[in-house]
Amino acid sequence: MKQIVIDDDVPFLPDEIILNILKRLPAKSLARFQCVSEHWKNLIKNPSFIADHLHHSTHQNPCLLFRPQNSTGPLNLHLLDCEKQVHRVPNHPLIDYLKCGWFVGSSNGLLCIGISKEGVFHHPHLLWNPATREVKQVPKPIDDFEGHYLRVGFGFSPIVNDYKIVRIYVDVIFDDLVEKVEVYSLRTGSWEKVELGILDGVSISSASFTANGAMFWFGFKLEEEDENGNIVAGNVIISFNIAMDVFALMPVPASAPRSHLKRLTMYENKLAMLCCTMIGNSESSLIDLWVMEEGTIAAGEKWIWTKKYTSSPYPCVLCPMTIWRNDIVCSISTRREMDDEPNTVLFNLTTKEFTELAVGRSRYGHHIFNHVESLMPVGGTKLFTIFV
Repeated sequence: MKQIVIDDDVPFLPDEIILNILKRLPAKSLARFQCVSEHWKNLIKNPSFIADHLHHSTHQNPCLLFRPQNSTGPLNLHLLDCEKQVHRVPNHPLIDYLKCGWFVGSSNGLLCIGISKEGVFHHPHLLWNPATREVKQVPKPIDDFEGHYLRVGFGFSPIVNDYKIVRIYVDVIFDDLVEKVEVYSLRTGSWEKVELGILDGVSISSASFTANGAMFWFGFKLEEEDENGNIVAGNVIISFNIAMDVFALMPVPASAPRSHLKRLTMYENKLAMLCCTMIGNSESSLIDLWVMEEGTIAAGEKWIWTKKYTSSPYPCVLCPMTIWRNDIVCSISTRREMDDEPNTVLFNLTTKEFTELAVGRSRYGHHIFNHVESLMPVGGTKLFTIFV
């Protein structure tokens, strides 16, 4: 391509060429390159470029975040990049100062961190971009019941261009039934109460999943009494529309095996469920992938589940976590004798082969989340000692 020459005979490239190159670079490198010139700084901080870089990274450089299970100390995260290289994620000093960080979720490169002690969430929440080292402390909720048990979700809606945190207060004495819901909006910087609506009489699990502008949890819906006077509880999936602040209930696959080792994820941009089935004396297991198709059939049902894949048996109990690129990602749930033993298994949906990885040091496996490194701002405090 012909270079354009300015008056002082210094060659330069047009901005569109520069931006096309820069969007392919890691977010951490771009954070450093803002020091090149005021012009580059303005290019890189432009919202349009941030969105283009995020889109490219989401499709070309997706990552995974790992947090050790049974970890009660300071936040300890590792990142697996698209080359399957493991990197430790350094904490922001504020997270280290608060000592007990709990990972809530990742969305467009932003992490929501809760502060918990002995499994109980406390104020505050933090929004953190590890790539830019920017962190924001979320304001105090409307009703901050100290020591109350919570179910927390975090996600983004492109419809309203907003990130939200959902705090669901549950009654642990009565089967984790939902008592109250509050929602924080990053755009408005405030909390609002949300009506329970369809959540009345619903219990909810702790693990959340976010995709396509909605948050999801597993739950139970208390039904009417049966002929013997017993209250019947049905398994459901709870969804929260981030744009509308509305909850809805969806069915789980009727023919899927009952298992506590299951996770919600996305497959081909559709809601999916991973489920572990143990074989024999729980010495081996296999993973099923179920995908939800939205539509209407003769019986009037809106959602149809289809089992797409079943893995070959693996000689250990696997805890399915998510789908990354073309792999089902599982944590090995049984205790490992050595810290450096494989603790993560990838099942490739094309080759049907298993790959073992050792990520960080964890004898009890990991919680694993999809992540992408980005330049997305949180409007908080930036740590300026990152360029070392």
